[in-house]
Amino acid sequence: MDFTCLSPAERLVAERAILFARAAKAKGDAAPYGQILNHLEQAVLLHGREFMRQTLQDIAQEKINEIESDKEIPCSSCTKKKKEHKR
Repeated sequence: MDFTCLSPAERLVAERAILFARAAKAKGDAAPYGQILNHLEQAVLLHGREFMRQTLQDIAQEKINEIESDKEIPCSSCTKKKKEHKR
């Protein structure tokens, strides 16, 4: 994968994924013999929801920023774009 082509939000998600994997590995490394899977599962449950929440938030914000900077929204019934009407 070419990380130079990632958007800023994608780069942030990739960084968080690496930190998430490192945290899980550290938890597994610190686990006593026979308890590795339990400790890994705990790490995934503990950090996984936060990782998903942050990822969803970042991707949604990136899309919002794209729409706001474009000031055009796609028309659902045609391929043309209509100017956004301010209320």
